[in-house]
Amino acid sequence: KPSGYSVANLFMLSKPEWFAEMDASIVDRVTANLQTAFKNFFAKRAKHPKPKRRGQSDSYQVKVSTLSLNGTTLNLPKLKGLKLSRPLFHAGKLIGNATVSKKADRWYVSIPVETELGEHSHTGKVVGVDLGVRTFATLSTGEKIEKPKHLKDAEKRLARWQRKVSRRTKGGVNRAKAQQRVQRIHASISNQRAAFVHSV
Repeated sequence: KPSGYSVANLFMLSKPEWFAEMDASIVDRVTANLQTAFKNFFAKRAKHPKPKRRGQSDSYQVKVSTLSLNGTTLNLPKLKGLKLSRPLFHAGKLIGNATVSKKADRWYVSIPVETELGEHSHTGKVVGVDLGVRTFATLSTGEKIEKPKHLKDAEKRLARWQRKVSRRTKGGVNRAKAQQRVQRIHASISNQRAAFVHSV
């Protein structure tokens, strides 16, 4: 039976040239994740692990003990002086593993933080919430929370760039650039939706 360790050994025996630019400890996290995936597969709890191709949904994990963070400057193994668009949302002790991922040609880092939550005041009031299709939610008090139309607002831009993709030559540089733009618009819509849900 294959395992995460056997696959990792095969990879290390025939690792590609570009791997020399990477942090070698990445293999440890990938091996552990693959080992768990194989265990779940043989226990019939999940499907067979799928191969991951470089350049598609790129992501990797590093231990937080190997990174340093000073305000909006992040240092990762073999990657120094990275500028973050914003500081961490919460202050506290960094724990576990940080995940670096690529989405729509942009890189994101997710760092788990252990922090203390403040006490919440209890009013004793109760309200019912009905999630709907036309409106985001309707409260038992009669108040309605309207659903923002992020996709509708971006439809014109999205349609324009999708037409550009269809007009470009397959495999061409300009087609790839247009596809990146479409991906960024979709990512922007996704981020706006997530921000709205978290703010409600």
